[in-house]
Amino acid sequence: MIKIDKITANLHDTVGANISTAKMYYAPLKKYIEDAPDEDKESFIKANELLDDSCNSIRKITKQLKEVQNILELKGKQS
Repeated sequence: MIKIDKITANLHDTVGANISTAKMYYAPLKKYIEDAPDEDKESFIKANELLDDSCNSIRKITKQLKEVQNILELKGKQS
């Protein structure tokens, strides 16, 4: 059986790190988008929001999985 802590670590260390790295590479492009057409600005903003939402989702999922693990551990101790 795969432990929940391994899943949360993998989510954080791989997906979370990849999204954070993408944001890091994406951020310098902001100075170029200021003179771009409105449609491109909108796309840039939406993509950045999507990256932020993805980071927040990973945090939320890992937190929920840790809570589930804590509950399961408590139930195991009560049995």
